[in-house]
Amino acid sequence: MNVFANIPALTQQKYVRIGQLFVPPSQITTTLSRYAHTLVCKNPYEKFPYTFRGTLTAFCLNGRYFSVFCQHQIKDYSPDQVILIPRSSNYAKQISGGRFYSIAPNASNDDEEFTDVCAIEFEPDKYRIENLRSEFFPVVLDECWPSNSLGHIIALGFPTCSNDWKYSEFDQESRLTEMNSNTFIVMVRHLGGSQARYVQEAKITRNNSFPADGMSGGPVFHLGKDVSGFFVGLAGMIQRGSNTSDNFRFIDMDFLRRFAEMCLSQTR
Repeated sequence: MNVFANIPALTQQKYVRIGQLFVPPSQITTTLSRYAHTLVCKNPYEKFPYTFRGTLTAFCLNGRYFSVFCQHQIKDYSPDQVILIPRSSNYAKQISGGRFYSIAPNASNDDEEFTDVCAIEFEPDKYRIENLRSEFFPVVLDECWPSNSLGHIIALGFPTCSNDWKYSEFDQESRLTEMNSNTFIVMVRHLGGSQARYVQEAKITRNNSFPADGMSGGPVFHLGKDVSGFFVGLAGMIQRGSNTSDNFRFIDMDFLRRFAEMCLSQTR
């Protein structure tokens, strides 16, 4: 589905920038779907090996690779139970990340919603999976929202209703044999900043209804244009959606940039 199909000026272009990539407009949503992953937690139970907790956003900044999501998504799990199942491995491999990053609570951020943000760092060379790096969005800071934005915003995620998983015979490895998870890609109308710092209000604009649980942690992108042409940049990450409303909140790039800089300042 090409959610930008109704923007004539865009569809007339040969290519659109996505990080360092140049893709035809018809391939924008296909390309962006690489960077939204199902958040999977591994269980110690043989008959129930996995729990699916929505979505995570994968991006690369300054040569380091992070998956970002919300702590409320894994509230009854530890970070070392979170795994990534790369598309590049045809879902045949499960990888665990390295260092876990979160916001230390203090008097200055008491009751702030951005303290829900956390991240796990991955080192692609460790896993020997071809094209693994291509599953992390290449962030260009000058193209992050709201820089040169045209106001067209999309959100990606994996509502619970979109998941269909099949397992092998349950053994010690409990491997996935098939992973059918449809990435929901929806246009978003920005409603403005909320009363909480770095948190934006938005509304899904859609023709079909679906329960939005599972969208938490999903990436939000925007379409922009500068002197070099059209581009798609990262706008933020969905913090909370709702089963009963089209409204949701996302953590904006102002905070995610600050958070990423905090991660970058720390050694692996």
